[in-house]
Amino acid sequence: MNKTQASLTPHTAKRRVTVIRHHGNQTARGFMGNRLVEIRHHLGAIFRRKRMVEFEQQFPSASYNEVIDIGGTFSFWEGTTRKVTLVNPALPASSEGTITSVPGDGRQLTYADNSFRLAFSNSAIEHMPCRDDMRKFAEEMRRVGVELYCQTPNRWFPFDVHYLAFFLHWWPRLLRNYYVVRYLTGFGWTFRPDRSVVQDWADHVHLVGKKEFQLLFPDCRLSTKDSSG
Repeated sequence: MNKTQASLTPHTAKRRVTVIRHHGNQTARGFMGNRLVEIRHHLGAIFRRKRMVEFEQQFPSASYNEVIDIGGTFSFWEGTTRKVTLVNPALPASSEGTITSVPGDGRQLTYADNSFRLAFSNSAIEHMPCRDDMRKFAEEMRRVGVELYCQTPNRWFPFDVHYLAFFLHWWPRLLRNYYVVRYLTGFGWTFRPDRSVVQDWADHVHLVGKKEFQLLFPDCRLSTKDSSG
């Protein structure tokens, strides 16, 4: 089985705003919050385009036409001619062009071994509830894909796009402190979360470094090339 490329943004890379995900049901509040969201989405679109150009070069559609995207969205694949199956518990079963969404759990996929030419995941594995779930997620990717491409933000990059803050993610305990998150992070300024949201977000953001990421994908080549701009 030829497994390729698990991608990790290095500490020398540019900011990874494209990996920011929707923060549950939280809504940006106030002028600053709305401006931060607008800037984030604008920069995200720019970096996403660059990342997809590089992805297309590495995995051309002619050779990798059937893709399973674990945790992905329709908007990410807008304009593609590939046959893409999205497995995302947050999406209802539906189809748009060559893209089909199937509600499911990335830790327990219903597909047979090597069902897809390429298993793909972009900034989803770090949102597993715990390290054991991350391991199951990685094992399922390796099982259903002949080859795979998995990307996640690097824990040792100084800026964390989930909290919109510098350095604090290096001390996860700090991010369970309501006052730290609410008043010292862009996430807090933007969404003004209450205590329960702060705890829930801390439970669903688990960044990894190069060594741990490689352990999750032992039969893959680890790349630290900045593919996000």
